[in-house]
Amino acid sequence: MPANPTSLAAGADTASLTLGVLIGIVTLTISFLTYRHGLRLYRWNRDNRRADQNAQDLTDVDTYLRQAQQKLCELAQTPSSVDDFAPLRPLRHLISNSADQLDAISGELREVVQRFDSYLATELTAPGVGDQRLQLRRAMQQEYARTQLQAVITKAQQTSRTLRRV
Repeated sequence: MPANPTSLAAGADTASLTLGVLIGIVTLTISFLTYRHGLRLYRWNRDNRRADQNAQDLTDVDTYLRQAQQKLCELAQTPSSVDDFAPLRPLRHLISNSADQLDAISGELREVVQRFDSYLATELTAPGVGDQRLQLRRAMQQEYARTQLQAVITKAQQTSRTLRRV
């Protein structure tokens, strides 16, 4: 006797229907878990990429600060004129640009730039007749500004090294 179509619709073969539903649920679950895992992996890669970029930027900043520190050591306790400050100006601009890019150390770098500006403003002119006291006073102000700049550079270098380790 042939199967009645109404008996199949009424649930005579529920095993295949149940199996289809279970396979659908398992497929949805695996798809959801795969999506979550992919999202986690994407976030992890993004964070690592940012950390690598920041580490490279911090390395560059540390190089600029080290070069500035070396040049300041060369200028220690010697009155400096415009020509002596020429190598420092590009370093000041590089550090200023880095301060705009790096949020983690921007405060220290902005302070370095401010100290750079005050140090570069103390350049001496050629000594004239009768103004030795003025030249000596300006040379002392220049040396004070140089030591202040070196202290701020050292602080920024320490912060940069600490951030690179993290």
